[in-house]
Amino acid sequence: MSSLPISNIVEVNAVLFLNGPTQSVEAQTAILEALASQPETAPTHGGIDERKRLPFSVETLAAQTGKKLGGSPVVWRLTPPKYWGLVDSTPLPVARITMHYEKIAAKNVAPVVGAVARLADRLEPVYAALHFKWAEGTPEQLASLRTFWVKPLHYARYGPPGIFAWTWFGPALVESIGMPALLAQGAAATAWGGASLPLVESMWSAPFEALRERQIAVDAALRATGIFGDYSQPLPQKGANWSPPPLPSPGNA
Repeated sequence: MSSLPISNIVEVNAVLFLNGPTQSVEAQTAILEALASQPETAPTHGGIDERKRLPFSVETLAAQTGKKLGGSPVVWRLTPPKYWGLVDSTPLPVARITMHYEKIAAKNVAPVVGAVARLADRLEPVYAALHFKWAEGTPEQLASLRTFWVKPLHYARYGPPGIFAWTWFGPALVESIGMPALLAQGAAATAWGGASLPLVESMWSAPFEALRERQIAVDAALRATGIFGDYSQPLPQKGANWSPPPLPSPGNA
């Protein structure tokens, strides 16, 4: 890891889309155990009620969310690096994990980035992304994070939202986009059949301008494949070559 000064990052955000459904004890156990496996991502508290912060227990949360009327787990890490997150318990074909490291100390940014990368390797997401928020909060910095929080239903209908500081593609996306196209933009193949694409080396210490320039260029190049959704309009538009997974009927959801 680089010894260069860390950029003025105040927030690290991660989102991982997984193959669903995840509305079972087995699926929830696998996800929660993966979160607990990394010191930087291990929750200290959790529950299916966001108002309550109970001591984290994989067994308790998995049992609660595996029930038909259970909710989705909300997890917190109340010791540095602190975060809060949400784990979808859903009948949809795509489920989402979100993680927000807010007011993160500079010394924790690089370890958190590494932990999220290891989490992606363990969970083998269909698509995942990591991005930052900076203290300055300039319009261009905020624009770099736009569309990051796409909902699972929108992802399934319209396609992945785009490219961020670090982006992962599952095997299905690699097949749709094409590995040569991903490799041409600096991606590397993963052991689980996907691809990993960090925009710049040591992204936590790179100048924002360099990261943003790469983000715009790589997004434009890969968007030409017609796989990514257009979320810039009030009504999202499906990528021209995106094939949505079959969604459950309302009676079976």
